[in-house]
Amino acid sequence: MKLKKLAVLLAVVALAGASSGHLLGQTTGQGFIAIGPRGPFMELFRSLQVGDLVLLQNGGLLSGTVKQQEFTIGDRTIPREKILLIAWPAAGAGATATAYLKDGTQIQGVMQGSGITERLPTGEELSLPFAQLRGLIFKVELPVPTAPSPGQEGPPPSQGPSQEELRRAQSTLFPLFSGLQGSALLQAALEGLQKFDLLVFPNGQVLSATIENKAFTLESPIFGRHTLAVADLAQVIFDDPDVVVLRIGDRVSGTVTPDGDGRVRATLAIGSAVSLAKGDLGGLTFKLPAGPLGGGGRPRFQPGPGR
Repeated sequence: MKLKKLAVLLAVVALAGASSGHLLGQTTGQGFIAIGPRGPFMELFRSLQVGDLVLLQNGGLLSGTVKQQEFTIGDRTIPREKILLIAWPAAGAGATATAYLKDGTQIQGVMQGSGITERLPTGEELSLPFAQLRGLIFKVELPVPTAPSPGQEGPPPSQGPSQEELRRAQSTLFPLFSGLQGSALLQAALEGLQKFDLLVFPNGQVLSATIENKAFTLESPIFGRHTLAVADLAQVIFDDPDVVVLRIGDRVSGTVTPDGDGRVRATLAIGSAVSLAKGDLGGLTFKLPAGPLGGGGRPRFQPGPGR
């Protein structure tokens, strides 16, 4: 029960905070990137606002747009706008799926059809068989913050969302995160963040991948030129200036250049290779050790001396 409450609280804060730019993070010219030990965790929830999120059986995450407009589960055909998420057990192929609907009901049965087609943020259209899926979470439409009445001044942006806006967000999101927890998708997603790196796109969509670059070069007006091994990096944010967050907590800004041809090279969780200019990305978050998200003691938030 405590885990469920924690998941809902963090998710509501992440989503409501990201929508207002009020998080420990950086609002860049290209988008919002959460910074800190829980950065990938926040990026996971932010991605739900901007696209459909697919969780693969291997733990990988794929943002994008699912083209199917209805799904047949057992003998029932349901429009996608009525569905919060669909979950499959870890067993996968031919297993019974559970659909969590927006009205609070659940439907179980074998999915009819072969799979889904999803358009990725890279522009690629990908066909995924149901046997490869662990979960399918449809884009979350958050309540629109209430605009001040004419002549009425609203709270300064620095104060973040109001209590009423948080309450409305929580009432909207609670069924979703109850479904995430009930289907064990949340735990599966957290384990995936410890297995894969994340490519974060300017609009907030994410793709799980293994980054193949071995190092990044940082040109800092204060600290000069340094080659940083990927093993030492927690995050890289592409902006003007770029920002590097080290695993020890230090954060340094400057110009970041990937090694080799200056492009980010990665193997996606689905197995295909991509080569992206840094201008195509909002940033990178590297796979987490077990500690920040469980399995290694309490979360750690201590910043390094550079903060």
